[in-house]
Amino acid sequence: MADALGPLLRRRRLPVLALADLDPAATVAAIGLVGASSFVGELLPSGDEYESAAQALSQYGLPRPGAVMPLEGAGVNGLLTAYVAASSGLPLVDADFMGRALPRLEQLSLAEGLPLTPAAFVSPTGEVLLVAAATAVALEALLRSIVGAWGGWGLLVLHHLTAAAIRPYAIVGATTRAIGLGHALKSLPRGVDGVDLAAAVGGRLIGSGPLDDITRRSRSGRFGGGHALLRDRASGALVRIEFENEFLLVARDGALEAATPDIVLVVDLRARDLIGVDGIRVGMDLAVVALPGPDWWWAEAGRLARVGPAAFGLATVETPRLTVRPAGAGGPGTTAPAAGPAPTTLDQNALPAARPWGTPW
Repeated sequence: MADALGPLLRRRRLPVLALADLDPAATVAAIGLVGASSFVGELLPSGDEYESAAQALSQYGLPRPGAVMPLEGAGVNGLLTAYVAASSGLPLVDADFMGRALPRLEQLSLAEGLPLTPAAFVSPTGEVLLVAAATAVALEALLRSIVGAWGGWGLLVLHHLTAAAIRPYAIVGATTRAIGLGHALKSLPRGVDGVDLAAAVGGRLIGSGPLDDITRRSRSGRFGGGHALLRDRASGALVRIEFENEFLLVARDGALEAATPDIVLVVDLRARDLIGVDGIRVGMDLAVVALPGPDWWWAEAGRLARVGPAAFGLATVETPRLTVRPAGAGGPGTTAPAAGPAPTTLDQNALPAARPWGTPW
């Protein structure tokens, strides 16, 4: 996707707009990939997916969108939406509905108060599914049931949203934050250590060192998951990362350091690249960095239940929250747990046991 977007952006300018700059009555096309992002490299987009979805949705008499916005601004979803915006000549809205990577449609902030339908789902080989009405949970189940037969991924497009309607649910700054993180990583010198890397991206280093163990597991009725273990090079602490489709939480010697909706970054120190769940391998020299997640998920009671560890079957005493320290308090852009009770510990009975080596879990 990046290979396709680069040449396109060299030919065309892509305006990126703040949501507040849009006319409140303007219609915004919300776009996201459903399926496995790894399949995008095997079954490439045709380039016609968005127009096929727009044509299918036109039967509802909705106006053509004046801008494009990602359902999720992270990873391939962000690139895919930027590609659609650049190829269609529409501006890209600097916001999304997650503020980090999350796997299910019911975990969109949008699902808190607005319907996700009508919606169109288009495969890279041309199949089109038009859904007139469905809850977020039902839409997720429907699309997952067919995406495997459609090549592993498809483009979901919503055309019924106005700028005014989505403002209460938008997590602003998602695109510029992702671009800023990318620039920060790529500007680092080769051989950078975890401390300098964390400072560059405005995060808190949980640990860095070679990855010693990965355990992957399947779970009935859920996405597969697992955990990874590394020894912090500086302290010898055992760092454990729990993951599903995304990295969900990280603990250090049994104390919970960060958890979704805060963001856990895993970075290959040699390549200075972010590594996804599918890309981690034993022996990689990694840094694990925590970044504060979007305020939106903490703004009202009940929101964390949909995106916190418990939503993924990971029971913890509470969900810790990271806060950004002001410059001069631990270094500019560094983070620390928010003030409050003693460090959270994991419910060890709720997590699969690590392999019996080194420090016991």
